[in-house]
Amino acid sequence: ASPSKTFNIAGLQIANIFAPSAEDRRMIERAINDNEICDVNPFGVTALITAYNRCADWLDELKEVIQTNYRHACAMFDSVPGSGRYFELQGTYLMWVDMRHLAEAAGNESLEEYIKERSKVWVNDGAMYGPGGEGFIRINLACPPAVFARGLDAFFTALAPLISASL
Repeated sequence: ASPSKTFNIAGLQIANIFAPSAEDRRMIERAINDNEICDVNPFGVTALITAYNRCADWLDELKEVIQTNYRHACAMFDSVPGSGRYFELQGTYLMWVDMRHLAEAAGNESLEEYIKERSKVWVNDGAMYGPGGEGFIRINLACPPAVFARGLDAFFTALAPLISASL
């Protein structure tokens, strides 16, 4: 378990490891020492303790922002036929969207590059997550709603020619 993404403190390189058995703990301990990653960042410890003990209100606000952006994105995808099929969030701030039907219309360009070049919005190409991810994109929902709305408008404007070509 790690507070790095939840509380945006990845640079402090701190996490918790929960191991159900003594044998698992021994294996983890050995791997940590063999890879020389056993030294803990003292600022990370303080940040972890502070995040867990004093940032519940901030986390609640963050989750509401993510849900607001997710609902907005769902409404946009639902209102634009042929734009893509999204999936329910599963404990994350990243939205997974099936756009395989538009990948062919993008030609030799990946959807990521196509969208980035035309909208200045950078989504993640699903192919980077392994076989079967081709034609999917991942959208980061963790930003202020006004910024997200502007980006989503630019995203859908860039997609319009692909959607028209695929219908």
